[in-house]
Amino acid sequence: MKEYTYSKSKAFLFFSVAFLLIISSCTPDKTNSLSPSIDPLPTPNVESPTASLESPTPPVESPSPSPMPTGEVKQYDYGDSLSIEITNVAYEETRTGIHDGLEEYEYLTYVLYPGAEITVLHAEMKDSSSTDSGKSRPNWYITTKYGGDVLPLIDGMDPVTLTPDMSGITEETYHILSFDHSLYSED
Repeated sequence: MKEYTYSKSKAFLFFSVAFLLIISSCTPDKTNSLSPSIDPLPTPNVESPTASLESPTPPVESPSPSPMPTGEVKQYDYGDSLSIEITNVAYEETRTGIHDGLEEYEYLTYVLYPGAEITVLHAEMKDSSSTDSGKSRPNWYITTKYGGDVLPLIDGMDPVTLTPDMSGITEETYHILSFDHSLYSED
């Protein structure tokens, strides 16, 4: 009888150790039930024929902020008396205006990205004989949305950054080119 008890205790010990081994190889999942902890194999990248099970896919980086959009460089000529170059032009469109309250005319509008600049290639001056002072004066001006001359356009001047308050170019009171800053963000 002693042998039977000895075998029974060996069997009990064997099953206890086996049970503990099974329990130690299991980890609780989200439902708190025990499931075997098996390390999954890396998922191969099916898009790349060179992917292997041994090289895991690198982590995906968050996208960096997109750079400021850059438009075209446009040259605008008004007869022989004005030639300018404007950068960061998104697109152009034709609009209609009224001159002296009577005459309807069309003028070009450049829709601009932020950072647009104007460079004067040639800007004719008013003849000194046609001015009261007897001195030449600018014929072309950059105007603001609020009226008035902001900046005379003359040969040899440095490029000027076009700000949202600058509405276009005039010759005296005749609007020949308009700037649309609607693509500027409201930061």
